[in-house]
Amino acid sequence: MLPFFPLTRVLPAILTLTLLLAVGCAPQIGAECASDNECPSGARCDLSVEGGLCTVRDCRPGECPEDSTCVVIDRHTSFCLKSCESDDACREGHRCYDADGQAETDYCFSAD
Repeated sequence: MLPFFPLTRVLPAILTLTLLLAVGCAPQIGAECASDNECPSGARCDLSVEGGLCTVRDCRPGECPEDSTCVVIDRHTSFCLKSCESDDACREGHRCYDADGQAETDYCFSAD
């Protein structure tokens, strides 16, 4: 005979597991996307990058979401991109670029 588990003991465990899975799957800057809905709040899906790229345009240093950095291309163009320390931190097809004065930290972008 199987042991009986009261619902009051099982339900909290199920809710906790569901919450952990939902938080772990939250969209991030640098993620692939097909539309803005797949990106974090305030971010946009840049479809000019293969596979799409969740980013924030017109950022200022220090104002990007967690785990991302503001990359300044010129005085009129800047983007929040995923921060990295090595290529392993970037998604497939992207690599970790040296900040080289353009950003606060190294960042992931298309390897092409």
